[in-house]
Amino acid sequence: MHRVAFGAMALASLSAYTSAGSVEECLAPATFSASKDYFPSAAGATVDEARKFTIEYDQGYKVVTNKAGKRQYVLYRCGAPEPDVSALTLPAGYERRILSVPAQKAVTAETVSYDFLNLLQNDKTDMGVTDRLISLSPYSVDACAQKALTCSNNVMSPGLNAAVPGWGAKPEEYDALMNEANVYFDFSESYKGTGATDKTVIFSATSETSLLGRGEWLKFAAAFFNLDGVAEQKFDRTREKYYELSDAAKANPSRPKVSFVNVDTYGDSTVDYFMIDVAGYKRSAVLDAGGYIANVEDFVGAPNVSFPSTMRAARWAVPKEAGAEREAAIKAFAANLKDTDILIDERYSPSVLSRDESLAAYGLSGNDMEYPFIAHGKLYREDRTGSATGSAWFESGVSRPDIVLMDFIKVIQPSTPAVASHERVFLRDLAQGETKQVVTAAECERGYPVCGLSLADKAAAICPSDQFKTCSDGSKVFLTPSSDCTRFQACPMRSMSDYTGLPASSNIILAVFMSFVGLVLIAAGFYFGRKKARTTSPGGLTPNGNAATLH
Repeated sequence: MHRVAFGAMALASLSAYTSAGSVEECLAPATFSASKDYFPSAAGATVDEARKFTIEYDQGYKVVTNKAGKRQYVLYRCGAPEPDVSALTLPAGYERRILSVPAQKAVTAETVSYDFLNLLQNDKTDMGVTDRLISLSPYSVDACAQKALTCSNNVMSPGLNAAVPGWGAKPEEYDALMNEANVYFDFSESYKGTGATDKTVIFSATSETSLLGRGEWLKFAAAFFNLDGVAEQKFDRTREKYYELSDAAKANPSRPKVSFVNVDTYGDSTVDYFMIDVAGYKRSAVLDAGGYIANVEDFVGAPNVSFPSTMRAARWAVPKEAGAEREAAIKAFAANLKDTDILIDERYSPSVLSRDESLAAYGLSGNDMEYPFIAHGKLYREDRTGSATGSAWFESGVSRPDIVLMDFIKVIQPSTPAVASHERVFLRDLAQGETKQVVTAAECERGYPVCGLSLADKAAAICPSDQFKTCSDGSKVFLTPSSDCTRFQACPMRSMSDYTGLPASSNIILAVFMSFVGLVLIAAGFYFGRKKARTTSPGGLTPNGNAATLH
């Protein structure tokens, strides 16, 4: 009971900070108009790369559909009456949740959704909407997430804090969070509380089969904070960068072969399953980085191979008991790696493995030079960056496809100029003896409202999403939180690169013309400036004594 009361007190500490300054994020009931379009599609997001979610806009609400989790989320402006969705089609087998947005308080019960919220940054704070979190996973890697976790035990997701006696099996802690939060992001609805799960939002970014598809779940997260347009802008820039990087990497004609290997020691009591994983997003990372990776069909007919029904992988059953049978089974598996140039070991380990420890798990050693990845020192793990308990691969490794791609290009096509100065974030080089880069709370210099900081550190405003301006290039700009939502972002400047589609002669003419215009403007400014100087006193006053005004 003490922990529940303590948790409620910590949660309540955020309530004073979610008004977001002078900006009214929620409608006053009297101001609601049934004829107003609160969710114009022009200010929304379009889903292009992802295959597991959709967003549709209606005048009074938007519909976010998670195809992987089979959930339909109907989101309406907070303060408005709950919409009538009786005519809205619900796909067979799906469940519907109706939630008001933007969310004032949120929970990230797993690490993947956290960095997506962190990426929804604005011009007033560099912490996205994570300043609205009242609870998050203790496995979070981000330095500021770790800082939030240390300010109070109650910031942790209940049931996961083994360091706090008594936590772990108390459904009332889950209920307290669910009651306080507006949204509860999790990878499933395996809710451990006693109450309803109607605020749980299933976050299925890892169900996508491409890096960009995973990264586009930024738009899914943004929808619950009415930051759809912001997410659209940010992801467009990420995608553009991604394709530029990929084109540069694939300009190299060589295609080094990459294999992802793993050992499942828990699936069966008598055998371990040695696997070569060819999941879609891994194929995406390798192919887009200028490499080659096998298809699962390529292993059909290999000795002793089988194929799990729940994943795209080839696997070999290896007896747990030491002896000749185990050695023979491991050799049958390893035979499929003899043309592999780069090996990525994904085997779970609570400790940081060395090269020899990694190879030994697959019956290999540093002397097995017939394997190209051993002969050329190309052995990696996805654990270069993490916290004491978590890995960035399962956090920003999902939300930041451009950085993941840069890591793979650095390994597969290292001569690519675009990654010359890139320091790998996720892939750790075992052959070079690299160690894990541990992120700590001390690296965070910002505060969280939930930690009881001053009003200066309150949650940043979320400006109304139905107000925007269309620039001359067709792009949309939105109200800025730093102006308390009274001014729009600046439109992007046009440059000569915008005219690259014109004939060469036209570009020359255009350049000469623009130079001429510039000279005319400079001359005019000089002329009128001197004229004004003759009619203005040295003190900045006009002859009649009034202050001079610049227009």
